[in-house]
Amino acid sequence: MHIPTDRFPFWQQPKIILGVITLVTLALGMLISGFFSASPASLQQQTSRIQQGTLDNQISAFGVLVPQKVQSLIAMTEGRVLQLAQRPGAMLDAGQPILQLVNPKLQRQLEEQELALQAQQAEFLLLQQLEQEQLQLQHDLRLAQAEQQLLQTQLAAKQELYQKQIVSALDFAQSEALLTQAKQKVLLAEEKLKGFARSSQNRLSAAELNRQRAEKQRDIAKQDVLALAVSSDISG
Repeated sequence: MHIPTDRFPFWQQPKIILGVITLVTLALGMLISGFFSASPASLQQQTSRIQQGTLDNQISAFGVLVPQKVQSLIAMTEGRVLQLAQRPGAMLDAGQPILQLVNPKLQRQLEEQELALQAQQAEFLLLQQLEQEQLQLQHDLRLAQAEQQLLQTQLAAKQELYQKQIVSALDFAQSEALLTQAKQKVLLAEEKLKGFARSSQNRLSAAELNRQRAEKQRDIAKQDVLALAVSSDISG
């Protein structure tokens, strides 16, 4: 009796399977060899220019950002950087502060100049208030002149009486002496008033000059302190 043998499909036969595996291995080897043997020149390079704006797509790349224009900043005074007012790459307007410096020495000089100016201003105002003293001297002069006028009138009256021998020569001589003293008082009062006017004017002029000098020194110190705020000269 004939016993039938099991028959496999042709695609499950061992020889065919082995051949298929061999072909797949050869194809993979050729593909890998071709990939690694490709020259760098055959690879495509892609570059793009980066401009300011919003990126629609996020990418990863290596490179260096080169600014289109470089603006140098010069600080007119020395100082330590206290604060950066702007971030790198920010758009600036002319005169906009960029960084703030600090210099305790300049700040102290400004305070000293402020005090010196206040002292000079106080002295100038004090000299301007000397008008009261001048008014007193003018009042003394008017009193001396009035006394002189009165004594002169009395002496004229006594002279007539003396000529008529109604008053004695001693009385008339005393009246003359009093008039002479009154004239001396008038001259002294006039000299005091003139001297005070000259002195006060000179002192007032000197005080005004000192005040202007102190104000100028204060302004210089103030400009040095203001220069600690470094700003941009141009927009961009």
